[in-house]
Amino acid sequence: MTLSNKRVLVLGGSGFLGTYTCARLRESGAHVTTLDSLVHGAAPMLPGVPLTHGDARWPEHVDAALAGVGAAFFMATRNVRLSLRDPWTVAETNVAAALVCAQAAARAGVQRYVYVSSSEALGDAVLDPMAEDHPPAPTTVYGA
Repeated sequence: MTLSNKRVLVLGGSGFLGTYTCARLRESGAHVTTLDSLVHGAAPMLPGVPLTHGDARWPEHVDAALAGVGAAFFMATRNVRLSLRDPWTVAETNVAAALVCAQAAARAGVQRYVYVSSSEALGDAVLDPMAEDHPPAPTTVYGA
């Protein structure tokens, strides 16, 4: 699926990786929008990318943002450091919000839904470089 001239939603698009992803998608010709709670990012990091301020855990926010979208990238996560002191908040965002967004994407008929993971899911490197088939051994809630 080519994303050129498609509406693409980046959930969590104002964070570090989300901003980078939005920029690359725009370079490929996609019409990018983002839904973000701005817990980690800031709207000025997204020049030219429309921002909907909302929470990926709330179906009504996600449903509205997905209207007319051809592809969606889920990047709305809390960070690994927070998972060490507040694992419940991290699980609520990284797991529950991912499920809310995947279900909303299915309801909206989104053609491509991409869940963006972290190398934390693999734990400490056993092999270098870490490839897709690296044995998973997460050490934090963030990685699990």
